[in-house]
Amino acid sequence: MDDAWNNKGIVFYHLKKYSDAIECYKKSIEINPEKHDAYSNWACILIKMHNYDPAIKLLKKALEIKPNSGKAFYNMGNAYLKQMKLEEAIQNYSSAVNIDSKYEEAWSNLGIVYMYRNDKINAIKSCKKTIEINSLNYKNWFNLGNIFRHFNDRLLVLQLK
Repeated sequence: MDDAWNNKGIVFYHLKKYSDAIECYKKSIEINPEKHDAYSNWACILIKMHNYDPAIKLLKKALEIKPNSGKAFYNMGNAYLKQMKLEEAIQNYSSAVNIDSKYEEAWSNLGIVYMYRNDKINAIKSCKKTIEINSLNYKNWFNLGNIFRHFNDRLLVLQLK
């Protein structure tokens, strides 16, 4: 039954009915307090609403339940990135990709964080990793182009292989 409430919450989330989604996640957790996905999904809504501290608290709870949840680390990275807490974002995105080396979105965001830190080498490595994972995703190429533009280094494009 907890899965049903969690899934219903996901539907409401995609319909942008966030308060209805939160209620579903709360019911899922009420039925099964160990439902780590419900905590993580609820946190995603809070991040969208710029309520970062409560979101991080929910994500920490999700990680208490399932310490190897790449999704929870990824979402926590997002919360920290939105606050420009770059070291914390790097730690969480790195944890996500250590759990799942093909976590495309985590690699992409890791590249963006490195760009914000002016760490050209790691920004490029992270974005190239997304292209290795999925070369057909235009967003991966777009992010790599933005990194080249950010560093205003057109010679980097020539090094792309």
